[in-house]
Formats: sequence, C-alpha cells, structure tokens
Amino acid sequence: MGIVDLKKYCYLLGPHILLSLLLFAFTSLGLGYRYLWADEIETAERARLILESGFPLVIDQQGTASVNTGGREIEDGNLHRYTPWLQFYVGAIGLRIGQFLDLPQDEAVRLPFVAAHSVAMGILSFALATQLSVPTSLSLAIGAGLGLQSTRIAHNRTARYHALLDFLAALGLLALGGMKRLQKWGSYLLASVLFFSFHAQTLGGACLAGTFAVAAGALLYGQTSRQSRWRLYFASVILPGGISVALLGLLTRPWLQTHWGAMVLTRPRTFFHPPTLLYAFLFAGVWSLILFRKRASPVFWAPALVALTSIVIISVFDFHPFSQIRYYSATALVSLFWPFYTKLEQSQTQRLRPIFASIFVVILLTEFALGRATSRDLYWPLQGLRLVHNDFKMQQMKTQQPLQEALAYIRSHAQPNDPILVDYVPQYVNWYLPGHPVALIPDQKAKTKLNQNRQIWLQTLPFPKWHIWNQRWGSGTWDCLKSCDFSAHEVDLQNATYLLTSGALSRTEKMCIVKSWMTDPLSNSPFKMLTEDAFKPAGAPWGVTLLARPCVDVGKDR
Repeated sequence: MGIVDLKKYCYLLGPHILLSLLLFAFTSLGLGYRYLWADEIETAERARLILESGFPLVIDQQGTASVNTGGREIEDGNLHRYTPWLQFYVGAIGLRIGQFLDLPQDEAVRLPFVAAHSVAMGILSFALATQLSVPTSLSLAIGAGLGLQSTRIAHNRTARYHALLDFLAALGLLALGGMKRLQKWGSYLLASVLFFSFHAQTLGGACLAGTFAVAAGALLYGQTSRQSRWRLYFASVILPGGISVALLGLLTRPWLQTHWGAMVLTRPRTFFHPPTLLYAFLFAGVWSLILFRKRASPVFWAPALVALTSIVIISVFDFHPFSQIRYYSATALVSLFWPFYTKLEQSQTQRLRPIFASIFVVILLTEFALGRATSRDLYWPLQGLRLVHNDFKMQQMKTQQPLQEALAYIRSHAQPNDPILVDYVPQYVNWYLPGHPVALIPDQKAKTKLNQNRQIWLQTLPFPKWHIWNQRWGSGTWDCLKSCDFSAHEVDLQNATYLLTSGALSRTEKMCIVKSWMTDPLSNSPFKMLTEDAFKPAGAPWGVTLLARPCVDVGKDR
C-alpha cells in the first residue's frame, strides 16, 4: 500500500489541492518587482549556467567568471561547490518555464520556489487530516496560516532554499506518517526525504536536529521490542544522516582546506545551531508530556524547560542578526508534528485536536509580534500580505528600484563592450547586462593554493567604464569589502567625483558621478522585506548608491 490510502481519503484531496492553488495564486503576485538580492543572484546565475551547460558552473562557456565573492568560488575546476545544488536546478526549471511563458527572468527564477511553498502547505494540511485525524477545516486553517505567515512569505518568495526546506519537511512528514502502512526499508527510504534538506546550509542542519529529536521519540515510544527500536533508529536516523554528511563532504571537500569547505564543515554551529536544538527539544518535550504523561522521559521534558527559557531570551535579544530563529522555520514543521513518527492509536489522535487548535492560535499570534525588541526595524501584523499587495501594485505601475534605474541608464548609454563593476554583487552584470565584461573580477585577493594555476588569473582584468557602489557599504564584494584589490576613495560629493584604484593593474582613475540615490543595497533581502522602509522603492535611506564612469570618458562624450 502507499503512504496514504487514496481511495479512503480521495474526498480530502480536493480541498488541500485548492489550498495550494490559492496560496500559489496569491503569493506569486508581484514576483518581478524587486530585483534579485545578493543570495538570489547566486541561485539565478547558477540556474542560467545549468541551462547553458547542464551543471552549476562558476565560469561560463565564454570564460566569464560568474562570482559574488570576488572569486573564492573558483577552485581547481569550474563546478560550484560551496552551496548545495538543489536550489540551482529548481531555479533552472523556473527559467525554462519563463522562456516558454515569456516571463521576466527575475519572476521566472522565483516562480518554482513559490510553487514549492504552496504545495508544501497543501501536503502538510493533508497529512494532518489523514495521519493525525485533525478535522479538515482545522488542518486547512493551519496550512493557510503557515502559508500566509509574514516571515515565511518573505523568505519563500525568494529564489533560495527556504521554500524547498518547507517542501522537503512536509513531504518527509507525510512519508513518516505512512510508516505503519509501508514495510521495512520502503518507509525508511521515504523517511530519509527529511535528511536531504540537510543539503541547504544551516537550515538543513535545523531539519537534521529536529529529525534526531523526533526519531528519538519514536525510538522510546513507537516500538515495542529493543530490536525494532534500534532498527528504526539506524534506518531513519543513522543511515540517511550518514549519507547526507558524506554527500556534503564530497561537495565541499574539507580535506583540501578550501575556504568554503572549512566554513561548512568545521564549525559546529553549522550542524547544530543553538536555536535549532532548542526548538527540537522544546517541542519534543511538550509532545512527550502531552501524549505519554507518566511515561514521558526526563530526556525530553528537562531540556524542554531550559529550551523554553533560552528561546525567549534569544527571541528578545537576538544576539546575531544572521542567526534569527525565524530563519529556522522548517524546524517548526518537523518538531511540531513529530507524532507522525509514532504509531498513535485512534484514542490518542482524538486528544490531538485541541492541541492543533492551539497551534493555529499560536500561528496567528505570531503575526502580531512587532519584530525584535532590540531592533528599530519593527514590522506590523500581516506584513506579509501587505508585501505581496505592495509588490504587485508596484509591478503593475512599472515602478523601478534605484539599482534597476542605474542598470537601465547603463543599458541605454554604454557601448556594447564596456566593462562594468557592481560593488558588493558583481554577478549583477552577468544577469542584468549580459555581454558586458565584468571589471576587476575575479579579485586577486581571492587567489588560493587551489585555484592559483587557473588560466583565468592570466587574463588581463578590464578597468570599469561604469561603476555602481554604495558609499556607506565600503568598496569591494561582500566577502572582502575594504580588503579587496580595488578600492574607491577620496570621495568628493560636492564636485561629484572620487578615485577608483586597482592594485593589480597599478591604475587609478578619477570617476565622475553620473547619478546617485539614497538607498539600502539589502532592502530586497528577506530579513529586511518586512520593515516599513522596504515598501519604498529605494528602501531605507541607509547610504548613497553612486553610478559613475571615468571622467576622461565623460569629457570625450562632451
């Protein structure tokens, strides 16, 4: 038999499919308004090169380096290695669909991620109704509530891994709920779906930690004999987890001492980020207390008490802006619904109904949180719904953000072969101005023992004829900033000039500022999208973004 007896539950398929379709129809509105932010452009560029060659490469067939970090992505070969590939192939599917439907490329590359988000919520609501006997209306409400969560909308509308994690987590939960219908290794292989989400940077580690916690619950309560317990533990935790670690090791190759391999595999927080384990222990502990009462193990409920206190502290103070708990949204799906792992009796599933009603109330209450207590970047209730409406309205009005205006100006004034440099995100040139050389990239600071013999370092780097950078951000790509080979300095806004120097070329040019905008280069990132300033085309008035060209060329134009 399959995971779910479709003959028995076919009447439930319709409402949950409709939920996914409605979520997709709504959350896909306005996808093309915002230009791709720094992480998205990596997905988009790798997806573009997949259509070109079949693989996510860092150097295209024309010999152009498609890099964001100055060139650290370049190793002994052209394969992109430091980030898992699933999101790139999903983005490539979007680009292919976009070519068929004649969609703008930004909208096309994001489209399959919105689809994954919508389908994940439908799968989750269907699993609740069929596996845990949650009333259909309540399961649909939970799916819709999660699908319309503000932070989930902001992250899952981007061409990045967040929506894929939700999808894999929901699919894995559905598979785990059917373990009692499948025999031996079939169910274990389906359960391993959860572990494939491990290949998505730190959020994958979140799913891994949550899976360990819920699998431990099954080990303690879901089986009767010691042999069956250890067989379950090996097949649903050790085996798929070990395969995932092995695959990630092959991808990043830490034994070669690569920059990215070291970053991914030598930091414990990559695997078990503190908020991740806190979530897993908290929910596993609560569930064990509710379902098993006297049989609940201190292994769960004791850490749960500590976890609850720690989560409150971290939520309030949020020590590091790039490790916020809301980034680990897939963990909640795994940890909240860990009873999928257990062989619950009908009497126990009846007791779950008020619990899931409470979960739905909690989901709604999270929409009324005003952001981080230590941040001035507060967001208001249902900001995700407002975000979709705003982006759709702006797209209909053909409103452009400052970077789009700068790129449009270059597109209309530049000569066909003019080299262009976009500080912070050099891949913008390949994506938005294809055919133009990318100036001063790869950066000499990115040369390593692993890539120093590549032919690309022997190429003469062109000096930019056009330069886009944000004065406050600092000069260079995000990975080296002020330590990059090139730098902008001696800015004179009164006379609209500055100097641009390249150490590798031993060259300094006086640049004349053509246009400028007060804007935030990170305004399209999901951790900024829900702030009030994100609804302005220029974002927050964070710093001056400048568009400049060599003054000698300006003089020639005159």
